[in-house]
Amino acid sequence: MKTGMSDNFPSLISYSDNKLQIDYDVEQAEIEDMNGIKTVYKYKYIELDNHNPSYGELVSALIHNIYSPDAEVALINNELAETGTQEYQDYQTLRTHAKEIAKQVLSNLGVTP
Repeated sequence: MKTGMSDNFPSLISYSDNKLQIDYDVEQAEIEDMNGIKTVYKYKYIELDNHNPSYGELVSALIHNIYSPDAEVALINNELAETGTQEYQDYQTLRTHAKEIAKQVLSNLGVTP
């Protein structure tokens, strides 16, 4: 999982090294450094080479920031073998969240999802 930290609240969409960067799930935190305690923002992020991603590309990238493709397939297969696992419920929650973020990104990019 790619994570970052910033002194400033990160924007949802930015460009870094000619890649589209999506910063999400931002959390405010207090950390101590040599100057004392300061407020920072911790977040997860994905980077895409495509500056005009589709809804599906965004959802997939967001999910694969948490689960590798192999781990995702294993999780689904485990659910087929034994239904009702907490891990699968967590995965479904992640999928729903990824879809919400993807819609918000596309809206900010001026694209109808």
